[in-house]
Amino acid sequence: MFDKNFQDKVLASMIAVPEFASVASQHLTSSEFDGPMAQNMALMATDFWKKYESVLTGFALVENIKSLVAKGTIQKTEGPLYGAEFKRLKAIDTSDWKFTLDRLIAFVKHQKIRAMIDGAVKKHLPKEDFQSIEKMMDEIKAITALHEVKGYDYWGENEIKEREQVRKEEALMRQIGISTGIKRLDEVLHKQGFYKKELYVFLAPPKRGKSMSLLFFSNQASLQGKNVAHFTCEVSKEVCAARLDAMNADIPSKQLNERAGRVASAVLAGVPSGKVYFFEYPTKCLSVQEMERQIKALKIEKGINIDMICVDYLDILKPSRHGADKYEDQGSISEELRAMAWRCSCPVITASQVNRAGAGKQLIGGTDVAGSFEKIMVADEIITISATDEELAQGIARLHFSQSRNSGTATITIETAFDRGRFYKNYVDDVV
Repeated sequence: MFDKNFQDKVLASMIAVPEFASVASQHLTSSEFDGPMAQNMALMATDFWKKYESVLTGFALVENIKSLVAKGTIQKTEGPLYGAEFKRLKAIDTSDWKFTLDRLIAFVKHQKIRAMIDGAVKKHLPKEDFQSIEKMMDEIKAITALHEVKGYDYWGENEIKEREQVRKEEALMRQIGISTGIKRLDEVLHKQGFYKKELYVFLAPPKRGKSMSLLFFSNQASLQGKNVAHFTCEVSKEVCAARLDAMNADIPSKQLNERAGRVASAVLAGVPSGKVYFFEYPTKCLSVQEMERQIKALKIEKGINIDMICVDYLDILKPSRHGADKYEDQGSISEELRAMAWRCSCPVITASQVNRAGAGKQLIGGTDVAGSFEKIMVADEIITISATDEELAQGIARLHFSQSRNSGTATITIETAFDRGRFYKNYVDDVV
């Protein structure tokens, strides 16, 4: 329920300000107002807007009152009281309607969140139905996100000048996106690296470098002073750390134990300002919701803002909601990853398997994806990693831009050094 002053402000704005009525009619119900008259006034205002897209007029009020009297909802003697209330509300200052609208949106959001929590406690908690509770939590996050979205005035003078300023600043920057660590790859990507709010999916057969590539990208980002959250559901955090040690110390993985002192000294000598946080989960136990929880915890507990998220890998994540089959689940996970990139305002890099037919190809395409094609449809960039058995033995791999929303097309051949934890060692050649 609203307090009296706020209720008057809401009702006055509903019958005076079209922009306010437009929002209020979508989210308010008459039960949220205190007293039969206020409830009826709110109902008349919202119904009138929904039907005519106009604020309630004096003439419409009179006609509505006649209808209420005919239905027996109110007494005929109450009619003049509604007229007097309408005049009183019309006299209220609504010049601060934007402030009132912000308060109203916060109220509606909190009411929905409270209702969801109450429903979870009463309906799902006694049954230990945690999956339904997780789904409700996702809906609560969606409410928050949707209420934070504001319209962007493309033709607005301030917006035009803001775009101009951003472009001038980017023109002076050596690197706009987060560098992949592979110069030729950066040159093809539209922001010269991984860019905020975008989802990148690397497709490859087993043992062709999916995990190696994601570790390489995480390491490169940290060397640029960026903070990375690296989630792994296949390779343990110990193995991840060992591969980075081999990479950063330039020592073969098999020699890490016997050369432990040199490894530690080399890594300590090159500690960058950026961080890499590993989060290890069992297969099919990590959801996007859990990733965001960990990212928020880093901000609260350590004051760390995450600049890039790596997820190893898409196919073995847990969906926040289960579809009819595993293919629908994979599509859902991909959508959730891209939504996380938007909410966290940073790039999300992940990988996915290709099918058996694709595994034997010299050049893999997006259609070779294993399982549901839906899982890569929302990706901004789909880059395949191809290598024949002979090339793999020689340390050669091919990066191919299979599908791209913003970048160009290219096939880039690189030399790898998997024995030293390094996905990329040297550039060989490419075809653009």
